[in-house]
This record gives sequence, structure tokens and C-alpha cells, in this order.
Amino acid sequence: MRFKLPFGVLALLPALAYSATSDSYRDADLPQSGYLPNHNLNPKTVGSSAFQTLWTFTSPDPKELWLAKPLVYTPDGGAELLITSSEKNNIRVFDSKTGTILNQRTLQAPFATVDAKCEDIPGSIGVTGTPIIDPSTGIMYLFSKGYRDGTTQGLQNAVYKLYALHIPTLEDVAGFPVLIDGINTDNDPTRYFVAGVALQRPSLTEINGHIVGAFGSHCGHWNYTGYLVSVSKTPGVGVVSMFATESQPGAPKPQPLDLATEKGGKAGIWQSGMGLPTIGNRLYFVTGNGQGHANGNIPASGRLPMSTLDETVASMEIGTDGKIRLADYFQPFDYISLDAGDRDLGSSGLCVLDASVFKGTGVNRMAVVAGKTGKVFVLNADNLGGFRQAPGGGDAAIQTFYVPEKRAVYGGFGSYPLEGGYIYVSTINGNALAYKLGHDTDGVPSFSLAGTSDFIIAGRVGVGQMTVTSDNSKPGTGILWVTDVNYGLAAFRAVPEDGKLVQITLPKIQGANKYQRPVFGDGRIFVQSNSNKLFSLGSPVAPALTCADPVDFGDVVLGSSMTATVSCKASTAITSIDGATVSDPSFRVSNSSIPKGELAAGASFTFDVTWNLASSAASMVPGLLSSSLTLSLSAAADYAPNAVVSLEGTAVSEGPYLYASPSDVPFGRLVLAGESSDGLTTTAVVQNSGNGTLTFTGLAWEDGSGSLTNITTVGDLGSGFFSTAFPSIGSNLQPGESQSIRLDFNGNTPGSYWTRVRIWSDGGSAILNLTASVNTPPTAAFEVSDGGGGWSPLVSSFKVGFGDVFAGTSVDTRIRLCNNGGSPLTITISKPPTTAQLLATNPNHELTEGQKIDAATCATGTIAVLAAPKQPNHPRQYLSAQWTISTDGVNSTTGEASGRHTIDFDATVKSVQVGPLLDDGTARYQWVGCFADTTVLGRNLDNSMNNNAQQLANTLQQCQGLCLDNGYILSGVQYHRECWCGTSIKNPSTYKAESLNLCTYDCTGDNTQACGGDGGHMSLYADVTKFDIEETLLSTIESTTTSTTTSTTTSTTTSTADSKISSTTDSTISSTTDSTISSTISSTISSTISSTSTGTASISASTTTSDTAPPAISSISPLNPNQPAIVAGRWSYTGCFKDNVNNVRTLRAADTASDDMTPDKCAAFCGAGAWNGGGYNFFGLEYSRECFCGWTAPDVLLAAQETECANTCSGLIAGSLGRCGGGSRLSVFQNMLPNDPPPPVVHVAQAGKYLWVGCNTEANTGRALSAKTYASDAMTPESCAVFCSDGAYAYMGVEYGRECYCGTSLGAGSISAPSAQCNMVCKGNQFQYCGAGGRLDLYQLAAAVSSTTPSSAPTSQSLSLSTIDPPTSSESSLAGPTSIPQSSAIVASTLLSSTSSGLLTSSSGTNPPLPPTSTSFPTTSSRISSDATSSGRSSLSLSTSNSSSLSMSTSNTPSPTLTVPTVEATTTSFTTTLTVSTSTSQTSTGPTATATGGYYYIGCFSDVKSGHALPHLFSNSSVTPELAIAHVNSVAVSPPSPSPRPRLLFLEYHHEVYGGATFDFQGGAVTSVVGSKACRDYCYGSVSTVTATDGAVVATTTGTANYCGGPGMFDLYALEKTGLFPTTGGEIVTATAM
Repeated sequence: MRFKLPFGVLALLPALAYSATSDSYRDADLPQSGYLPNHNLNPKTVGSSAFQTLWTFTSPDPKELWLAKPLVYTPDGGAELLITSSEKNNIRVFDSKTGTILNQRTLQAPFATVDAKCEDIPGSIGVTGTPIIDPSTGIMYLFSKGYRDGTTQGLQNAVYKLYALHIPTLEDVAGFPVLIDGINTDNDPTRYFVAGVALQRPSLTEINGHIVGAFGSHCGHWNYTGYLVSVSKTPGVGVVSMFATESQPGAPKPQPLDLATEKGGKAGIWQSGMGLPTIGNRLYFVTGNGQGHANGNIPASGRLPMSTLDETVASMEIGTDGKIRLADYFQPFDYISLDAGDRDLGSSGLCVLDASVFKGTGVNRMAVVAGKTGKVFVLNADNLGGFRQAPGGGDAAIQTFYVPEKRAVYGGFGSYPLEGGYIYVSTINGNALAYKLGHDTDGVPSFSLAGTSDFIIAGRVGVGQMTVTSDNSKPGTGILWVTDVNYGLAAFRAVPEDGKLVQITLPKIQGANKYQRPVFGDGRIFVQSNSNKLFSLGSPVAPALTCADPVDFGDVVLGSSMTATVSCKASTAITSIDGATVSDPSFRVSNSSIPKGELAAGASFTFDVTWNLASSAASMVPGLLSSSLTLSLSAAADYAPNAVVSLEGTAVSEGPYLYASPSDVPFGRLVLAGESSDGLTTTAVVQNSGNGTLTFTGLAWEDGSGSLTNITTVGDLGSGFFSTAFPSIGSNLQPGESQSIRLDFNGNTPGSYWTRVRIWSDGGSAILNLTASVNTPPTAAFEVSDGGGGWSPLVSSFKVGFGDVFAGTSVDTRIRLCNNGGSPLTITISKPPTTAQLLATNPNHELTEGQKIDAATCATGTIAVLAAPKQPNHPRQYLSAQWTISTDGVNSTTGEASGRHTIDFDATVKSVQVGPLLDDGTARYQWVGCFADTTVLGRNLDNSMNNNAQQLANTLQQCQGLCLDNGYILSGVQYHRECWCGTSIKNPSTYKAESLNLCTYDCTGDNTQACGGDGGHMSLYADVTKFDIEETLLSTIESTTTSTTTSTTTSTTTSTADSKISSTTDSTISSTTDSTISSTISSTISSTISSTSTGTASISASTTTSDTAPPAISSISPLNPNQPAIVAGRWSYTGCFKDNVNNVRTLRAADTASDDMTPDKCAAFCGAGAWNGGGYNFFGLEYSRECFCGWTAPDVLLAAQETECANTCSGLIAGSLGRCGGGSRLSVFQNMLPNDPPPPVVHVAQAGKYLWVGCNTEANTGRALSAKTYASDAMTPESCAVFCSDGAYAYMGVEYGRECYCGTSLGAGSISAPSAQCNMVCKGNQFQYCGAGGRLDLYQLAAAVSSTTPSSAPTSQSLSLSTIDPPTSSESSLAGPTSIPQSSAIVASTLLSSTSSGLLTSSSGTNPPLPPTSTSFPTTSSRISSDATSSGRSSLSLSTSNSSSLSMSTSNTPSPTLTVPTVEATTTSFTTTLTVSTSTSQTSTGPTATATGGYYYIGCFSDVKSGHALPHLFSNSSVTPELAIAHVNSVAVSPPSPSPRPRLLFLEYHHEVYGGATFDFQGGAVTSVVGSKACRDYCYGSVSTVTATDGAVVATTTGTANYCGGPGMFDLYALEKTGLFPTTGGEIVTATAM
């Protein structure tokens, strides 16, 4: 039975004044009491089936994180809005009812986590502290972290900016943003704000027209201190005050200037994100660990100045001018010990309670806080207490007590001022706790434990602030809310029932983000989850039946009963009412009195409910009781299926009634070292809940044998318990009166203690069970695994070395933290290593912050070296990382605080050494790098070395041996089979960063070695006895960074029987860091090319260039006189386009914003940082200051008038050439040196021996697969398959991006789910899916798939693909490596690469040319079209806007191997259009249906419109059907274990290869395509140039099946000749392409 409020106290309820609006325009309420009565939420509605998920939003960026809480705001006359702010600096405005995005904006590029060297906030750091909205102006204020304009990295370049944004437009307020960096503090001018080391975590507040923010640090690292900053809301005023929590004279001095030296004073303000309580012109904050100890151990008044506010609750006064001044503070007596153990008091914020309820003798306003030690301080908010101001030098707090088990407190308290007054807190790996307000005989307030939840909070940090709502302050409607990183969102009735917090069932939400509190609107709740989702909860349907509510029974005497009548009216036609149920058994209703049949809309009825206290009087406590009655009914689908009626009444005892709470009183644990001499203290409450005067008649304590001893004024309660606060025998309590009883315990012998107190009165008796324990302190001992099952201590040196680790392998070890003491040990700080190759493998579950380690137990953590694969002869790579851990334990030897320990890990990654060896066993030829070798600059190495036989078995060691034997110091391998030697690197600027991974072709003699890469890249090695690799690389990088200018002159003449080719070029070329040729060349070109049917050609070209590079922006665009034609040498203006149509960004791959935006700046941003290290293919400018990048050309339907893109760029002077879009309008530029788009993210069709089955849910209870599991941040389906293959489990599944599960069968309730729900990318491969929260990408062992599928297995085998900013098929050819290079830097080129002898080489030595028979490329248009044609008569023409012209005509006899021209079209810096026209009288057929490598050709089919019908395997410029089939055959037999070949294989768009077991046509028709244009794209790998015996250069194709699909269509191959292929599509239809 739930006790609510004693009779006689109802009239004393305060008249609370709260905002009438249901908006949440700040974090909770001003004093951070956590009580929010204004959101129209009632337990009967929240707990009903009608309360459900209304909508969700998933960020398109899987790495986007929300830590700032959302806000709810309703503009005058408008709809309710929800505003979110993310760590990507993305601001979004939603319609709160529908989830529709109304507006969004990226403020600036976020700060990179890697620069902070702290992974608490992964990826990036943007908006972290919760913003605030001024409802009178509709302006939102927030702090955003990014980089100083013109920089993109570096701790020293970080800045904070305070933005002021109009809601809902998100436009800047004039005079904002305000820069927050380099500002000196008012209280110590020697200190200044360094944005790089600061983190703005607490929610914002506003006082006297100023926005106030608080700052802490990143993981406690760096040279920092805590800060408060005050910024005027008046535009143009800026920062008016800055206050440092550590200042002179007490702070460390002098302040070090080195950011890496952690001697700045610290005392950061972070508070787990909780806000700054604000009352009038006062605000409060709580700090963490610090280094200045100005108070020492000498008592000090909180009203006097103090310079070191570490472990402090501070009260600050904000003047009308915004100046910040310390007014009062509280500092615990053991603050130095807290500092030493990293046991922050400031791990939670301060909760200031409602002064109309939470008060008592000597205190008018109360506040409560607790930290990592679990010790709760109840303070006088008007006089915080200073330092050691209590008698005996203790803490001058109203009350102190520990939460059970002294568990760490993060997040913060909440409160409920109704029904007697409660406060709430949650602890790491503990319960949610409720404490009730009481008063002693002198009227001094105190709290006693009143209830706990059965629900257990997550065992890691992240629990949110406790929050309480009520239905407009109606008693009985309080709901306690808490967010949890594992569970998501939990709710409880605010008033405990029989010592328990009763949980309310809610819709399931995957774990919440760290330190959240739910945010409330009008009957709606919003929660940000760690599954990258935003949830909206509420009741979406109208009531079908409306009943009078609440039904009030009034006062009912215990032992009697009362009947009340319920009146209901149908709002719509009701089919039937199926009965009524009540939540409390003391209420009774007869279903026979309720109508059963149909009810017309408007019909009314009544029925009776009885509250029977006759049979339940013995267990009933007098007071207010609320319950609910639920009517189940059937009505239309858009109406609620039930009606809920609130029932309430007051149980009354006519005489006195004794009630004591809590009946079980746990004191917790007394640790013998470091505790106050006062021992432990807690509180209980005795209360007269009856209507008569209560008289106490007896008091005694009982020992374990049952013997009773009277309690005297001495206060002894036995077993070390004592109290002098019990009422004396004969004393009275008036009706409704209560008395708090202080209870104490002390002891010095370890053990468990218990006593029982019995209280007798004329109103009954009560029992208090007192428990406590005495323990020795925890000790912290660190150990490392010795690899043989034992452990070695880490004592003097906290270093763990892995030694040498071979590249491509992994090795791990374990450390453990042991507690050999007598009480639990708490990890107060844990910052595990997170580097790419040296990392903690399970950082969220092992040795986590807040974790408790019981006495005589250990906790382990696993650290692994995941050495990245490297080619042989790479230099040794040294790795190092640290794990920082602090505890509240002591050193077992010294007895001193264990403090912070940093464990250093290191390893050296070494590669296999091959080829000629030196005496020390290392290779003579060491890796130099990957070089682009077939550029206009010519070859890097001159001498081709291996013969035909050697090419068939080419390896690194073979090539290096050949080069050494012939006296060359450089050795290079290329195109799988070629070996080149030389004495110098001819073109160092062609070096490519290893991170780009461009040398990936396997060697013909060893497929584990790399011999060059796509596009002519060469793997280059050097003889270290004669070549300084380090110096060469250093000078190469320096030269490319500083844009060194080189001049080259090339003259080539090649004669044949009927042709002459000559070319002379003299040009100045500027090399940049990505080796892109970026100078614009002023040129005149005169070219004539003619070709006869015999295949001979005559080509001539002349080029004149200037000797200096012109400005980056070239002449005026013909499309818009206010735009440049070319930007940064390679970006061509393509037009003005609409953006954000239907809330979809036109360019959405990446974005940034700044107040000095220019086309050049956007070009630089989008010219790098793509998935492969290169640039994007389009960039667009918008709103004067925003820059967007993308892969796909804007749709023609989005084209806008040029006059709509008229905004002056924020970084350009008005009138300058260049415009930056407009409102929802993009000025778009196209990359003339296009890059490969990222591959699609796929569900892997086959992983090892396992075939993909589909997306599956978890089981009803437990896991779907439970035999074996592991987790890793390198997870892929392939690695999971290897893990589960060891045991030959029938099923494997990947979940949550990083978890692998194996099983022999599926758990009950695991069912098939839509593949789109498995949408989390794998931690080890960003282009593969690995399930999601509660969702498995499920695989079945291949042998099991062929057998009968068990009934519990899902039957769907559909395959779903998705991409981020996916390229269309037509775009792929432009973005691919063989696209026409539309560079203004290369004016004329035949792209016929020459060797040192001047003879044309085979395709193995050049970039395979693009077959110019099927594509039109307008260089100044964003629209790309493709028209595949059959062979026949063709004419080709090229026109340019300058004086150059090019024409070619051919006449060919159709044949199965059509001659294809190999001279690629000349490109210029001006408008160029390449068109192809073809006429034919012959219908071509595809390749014949003969088996090639086990695959049969099936035919041409149309691909799906979005994504592809099979998963992507690979794409390159050497693709042929034979190569694709050979590739999948080789993979099928590759180690570590053979795997089945894909059943289906198709080729598309010249060079793309896809494969898998099951088609996914997304439910659409399967279209077989026939006709002259069906799959007529030539395979890039089928095009070659050869030299005939007579010396003539002939363009031809291979004699193979040389077609590779077409635009949106594919050539299909299969392992079977005929038969039905598994597909999710509809019927098969035939279409003709002509």
C-alpha cells in the first residue's frame, strides 16, 4: 500500500508558482530542483498502452552524438518546436508533434577529439553544454567548439564561440557569434582562457541580461583550470567577465605556459552536464579535483575570499554589469584527500530545493549534492558552510549521510515538493533512491531513506539527472524519471509504496546518451539515445470514452468502506466495453454494472466503485491513496483502446496511529581509515498518521538473542548504535505531526553489526532494524598477466611492453586491479587507451569509471595490439598508449592514498623482411612509398627489368634481386607483374600518403605482396646502404606542402607507316599536398586528328603556356557574371541549385561553416578529407558562410535562377568576384579531377563459411545466440565468422557494430526483422553492416543452409543496401579513376604514355583510357548523361569555347570485337562537350552462354533505382568478366578458411563488380533488358593498345566477352545455366533498350 500524505497535513501544502507554459527552454528549472509540474503528464496516461513512441529521428551521420539536452519552445502563435544541438555542431529544429525537420544548420567544423587526447566524447566536440532560449525574444544561446578560422586541427587552434540564433530560422543575431578564447580572468589577470583544453559541459543559465557558461576539461588532462564566463546578450558587447576557480595566491605559481604540463590548478566545473542553479542574481556550481589548497587544514568562513575552489560548492553573485564575484562556498573537511584520489565532489551538480517546502529551523532554503564517494551533503543554500565550520572542525552541513554501499553519484538529485517532500538520487550499479523530508523535535530538517527501486542503474558512468513531473501539481500524479546508458528511460511513481519505488512501464528505448534527463513538451517526452536516435513519446490517439476524473472518495475510516459513482460518456461509437480492472485491490468494481454492447457517440453511463478498508485495515497506513481504474474497450483504430480513471481518497484513523519510516535503516559501511571520528549517521522518522493525540509508552532495543533493554537518556542502542533523539516516554505527537530521529553508529573492529529498536504507543507499535558494518579500507594493487596463467605486480614501474608484433597480426594482454582490503574499491577515473593499433578492447565494460571492486576480488581489462597489415620491408613502427586509472583505495604498503596511476603500454610493429638481406637480418631494400607513376611528369624509374617469364612470377624479392644485380639502388613493382629499377626518383612530388592505400595490386608470384596499384601507382623500395629514405620523404613532404614549382619540357615523336604523332609542352606545374596539379595555364591549342578505316592516325598538337601560375580563381563564368569560371585550378562553376527540398540536403557528404567563407576556402575543405583521403566531386556554398561537399551532381529538377544565388561570401569584400548561394540555395562547383565515391554500405552476403540470412531480433529473454561471444572495435562479419567457425556453430550474428555471437540454434522469440533495422556499421569496416541495438545481422553455416531450416529461423533472405550520399550509376563513370581528367592544368594530352625510348607501351604501363563511345561530359554542367550504343558507323566531335577544335570520324565493319579509339579527348579549362552519335542496322548480342571459370552468362537485366540488387565487391579500371570471375574464385579458396563462391555475379557500368547469393529488387519487377542498347558498356579492362608487327599503333579490344553492363543495367553471370534465382522482386518482365 502506498503511503502518500497523512491526514491533517493536506491543508499545509504550499501554493507553488511555476511557469504556465509547457515549454522546456532551459535545462529543467532555474534552481535545478528537477521538479517540473507544467507538462500535463499523469501516471495513468504514461502507464497506459496508449502511451507509445510517436516518432524517431536517426542522424544520417552514424558518428553524430547528442550530449546537450534538447529544448522545447513554442513561438507566439506557432506550433511547439524541438531544437537539438550535437557534437558535430549541427542544430536542428523539429516540429515536435510530427518529427519533421523544419530547419537545420551547421555552425562551424567541430573540434576533433584526437586533438584533446581524450575519448570521453568520441569523434568530435561541438555543442556539449545544453543551450538556453530567451522566450521573450525567441533567441537561443549556445557555446560551440571548433577551430580558429583558417585552421582545421591542433589543440592550440581551438576556439569556443557563443552563438545567438533566431528560432526557428537559425539565423545569427547581429553581433554574434562571440569568440571565447585568450581572455584574462578578473580574479587573476595572469590566467587566461585556453579553449583547446577546456570543455563547456554544464547547461547554460542567464542572469541580468548575461549568458553564463561553466568550463571543465578533457579527461582532466592538460594545463587547465575551471572557468565561469559571462557574455552580454546585447549585440557587440561580448565577454564582460571571466572567473577562474583556481587563482593567486593559492593556486600553483607561476602558471606554466606549456599546455601539456598539468599544473594549472584544475578544479574544473563539469557536474555530469547538470545546469547551474540560479536564484535571483546568484548561481551555484560544484567543482572537481584541484591542485591548490589555500585553506590547508585551517577552518575558514565561506563568506571570506578563497582562491582555490577545488572540491567546492560555490555561490556566485552576478552584477547588473555581468561581473562575477564569489559570495559563499562550502568545502568538505577532507577535500585534500578527495583531490588525491580523484574523488570529485563535482561529479554531480547542486540541486537547490523548493524553499516553500524544504526548510526548517535555521534554514530557509536547502541544497543537496553528492560526488564519487557516495557521501551526501545537505546544505543551507543561503549559508553554505565554509570550511570546517562545525563544532570540532567538521563540515557545517545540515546533514551528511552515505548512499547504500557508498556507490558513486553522477548526474544529480531531483526533488518532489508535494506529499511531504522527497529527494531522489541514483548511483552507479545501484538502485534509484528516494529520501523523505522530516524534522527533529527542534524543527531541524533532515532526510531519511523512504524507498528504493528494484531497477538497477548501469554499472558505468552516464546515469542522468533525476527529474520529477506532476500533472499541474496535483497530489498523486508525481512521476520520477531517470535516463540510463543501458536501459534507456525509466519512470517510477514519485511516492514509494511500502519502501519501493514502483516502476511504470514505458516504450523501450535503447540506452540513453550520457548524463541526460528527459525533456518535456505538452504531454510529450523527448530522449536522445546512444543508438544515434532521437525518440518522441506520448499518447497519439484521442480517447474513445471520457470519464469524470478523478473520482474522490474523501475520508474513509480504517475498517469501513465507501462507494463512489463513475460517470462516462462515449466520444465516438464504441463496439464494446470488455470490462474494468483496478491497480489497487482495496478498490473493487463489478463488471456486471458496466454496459457490454455497442455505445453510440454521445451515449453516457455510470457504474459504482467501492473502496473497502474493512479487510485491508491491518496493512493500510492512514493517508492519501491514489489508484487507477482501466476500462478496456473496442473502438475505431484512431481512438485509444482503453479509458483510465484516477481513484483517490484518504484513509483515516479515528484515533492515533504510529508510523515509522524506514523500517530497515542501513547505515552502510564504516571504513577505519580516513573517516570522521563521528562515525556514521542517518535518520528515521516517527509520525502520528491518525486523528488522535499519540502518546509514547515504551522504548527498547533488542539484541540477537531477543533480549530487550530499555532505551535511556544515555542513548545506547547496543552494538555500537546510539541516539539521544528518541521521544521520551509519555511525550506526545499531535495528529499529522512527525519527528526526525538522528541515529549514529561507531565502531573500530571489522565486522557486521545489527540491532532492533522497538517503539510502543497508544497508536500501535513500530520497529526499526539498524544495520552497519566496519571494514578496513580498500587497497589498490595493479598487476599484469604473465602469459602463463599468473600475474606480475606493477609497483615501481607501471610499464607494459608487448615487444615486437608482426604487421597484420594481433596480440593482447590483461591488466587487473585487485582490492585486497576489507571494503569495496571504487574506480574514480578510468581513461583507457583508444589508439587505432594499441587499445583497450572493451573500454565500456572493463575497469570503467564508477565500477566497484568488492573486497578480496579483482577486475581485469584487456589491451591489444592490432597491428595493421604492412607490406614487407616496412620500417619498424613504434606504438605507445596509456591507461590512466584512479581509485579511492590506499597503497597496501604505505597506507597513503593510491592516487592516480598511468600505465604505459608500448609495442613495435615490424614487417616481414624479404629480398637481399643485410647482416642484421633486415632487408637491404626498404619501403619508400607509393608513387603515382603514369602522370604527365613521366616515369619515376627508367628501366624495365623483368622478362616475360619473370613477370609471371613477379615478387618483391625477385625484383629487388634484379635491381641489385644490375647496380640499381631503387626497385619498383607495378601492375602486378612489372619490375622497374633506377638510380633516382624522378618525380618525388608524386608520392602518395600511405593512408590513402593506393598500392594494392597483388604480385603475380605472391598474392600476399603488393605490386603497385590502380591508375599506375608503383610500390617503390630503396637500398638503405646507398639511399637515405627518411631524408627523401622529409624533403618530399616539405616540397609538396610548400608548393615547390618545377619546370618540365617534354618532346615526343613517334613514327609509323601512316601516322606521325608529335607533342611539345613547356609548362609550370604547382604541386600541392595531395599531388594535384593546380595551376591554371593560359593556352592556345591547335589540334587536328584524323583516322581512317584502317586504324592509322595522324595527330598534331602545339601548346603555349605562361611561366607563372595565375590566381586560384580564374575568369568569369559564362553562367553567372558574378561567379568565377574556375576555383582553385580544378573546380568548375556549374550553377545555382535549390537546397533542403523536403528536408534533404543536396550535397550532404560533409560540411563546414565560418565567418570568413570564400569559394577558395570551401574548395580547400572539399578538396580533401573524403573517405579515401582525396576530395569530393562537388562543393556548394550557401547562406554566405556555409560550405557543403557531395559526390552526386544536383538533380536537374533542383536547378534555380542564378539571381537566387546572390549572397556575398562572408569572407569576401562586397563587389568581389564570387557568390555564396542564398537562403536554401547552393552555388555549386564541380571537381574537374573527380574522385571515386565511397562504396555502398552493405550486408555482407557471405562471411567465411557463413551465408547472410537477414536481420533478426534478439530473443524474448536472453540472447538469440548464446553459445559464445566476444566484442571488439575491429569487428567485421569476417572476423566473427572466424571466431564462430571454431566450433562449427550453426549460426553467427553481429550486433551493435562491435559484438559477435555464436549459437547452435536461435533463442525463443528471435524473429526476422526488416533489413533496414540492421543499420549500424561495423567498427572494423565502415562499409559493412553489423546489426544494431537489439538487432543481429544473422548468418547461417553454409552446410546448414542447404539442409532444412529450423522453424525458428527467419525465412527471409533479402539483402538490403544503403549508402551515404550515394552516387548514381551515371555519376560513377565521372567519379571513377578512368574518367576524363577535366583539369585546367593539363591543357592537351594524348595520354599515350611513353617509355624512355619513346615507344608507346601496353596498357599495363598506362592508365587504361576511357572508351569514349558512351558518355557525354559537359564540363560546366552538373548534369551527366550516358547513352550506350552498339557498334556501327560513328562520328565523334569535340567543341570548345576557345580556339581549339578536334574532330574524328571512323567507319568500321561491325564485328564481335569492335575497334575502340584509345586517344582520350583533349580537355581544356573552358567549356567542353563531348558527344557521340551512332547509327546502326544491326542488333548486338551479349556474350555467349559458355562457362568461364565455372560461371555462365545469363543475360542483361535492369538494376534497382536505389543501391544495387547485389552487394558491391570491387571496382577498378582493369575489370573484365574473366578478371571478376578469377577474383571471386581466388577469394573462395584464400586463407584463413575456404568459403563458397557467390552464386550470382554481375558487372555494371564499365568497371563495377557485384556478387552475392540473393537478389534484392526491393519488391519491384525484375526486368530482363534486350535490344541494341542492352548492356553495351565496354569493360575498361577489355580496352588495350597494341603495336602491330609493322610498327603501327592499333586500338583494339581483347577477344573476350568485352561488355560490362550499362547505365542502370548489368550483365549477369551465375553458377547455374538455368533455373529460378532467389529474389525479393516481383514478376519478371522484359524491356527493350534501343
